[in-house]
Amino acid sequence: MNRKTTLILLAVLILMSLLVYFSEVARTHTSAQARPSSEGETVLSVRTGDITQIRVKRDYWNSYHLVRTPEGTWKLTEPSAEPAAEAGVMRLLSALESLPALSVIKLTADDTERHREYGLWKPTIEITATTADGDQTLLVGSATADGKGVYCARLGKEGVYITSPDAVQILSQDLSAYRQEKSAPQP
Repeated sequence: MNRKTTLILLAVLILMSLLVYFSEVARTHTSAQARPSSEGETVLSVRTGDITQIRVKRDYWNSYHLVRTPEGTWKLTEPSAEPAAEAGVMRLLSALESLPALSVIKLTADDTERHREYGLWKPTIEITATTADGDQTLLVGSATADGKGVYCARLGKEGVYITSPDAVQILSQDLSAYRQEKSAPQP
């Protein structure tokens, strides 16, 4: 064989290899795309009445812990021990129970590169709901590219969910939303 034929065969081999590589990458990327969830599917499987504790971690200064007392009222135990505002807690509980799964992206729980892409490697909020059956931890990541959803995942479970930004706004409430307003001291 002459050199010209060898170079042409080498170029064809490289082009075929690139074609196979890109078709494989496209197939893998397509299989990881979001599929619409079933009607009424939620991210967490909790009921409002079953939740006994809620721990919300944002950053060091904005983390808090809510506990249901035996009487059924709620109180803050961290960063300070005080009664909690019932209206704020009820909104949070309702949002956790009905957190919609608009779509689901099938990923393994250890796909760290995708979790980084969706903002789940360092979540903006980490919420742990405790029930008699154990803990369920929700990781809230970044907004979707179109701004119509927010990525979230359950710690230790496969799949990434896209949920409603409105629901995430309720979950993102500051500690002040759960503190009871104190009346001003009388002079």
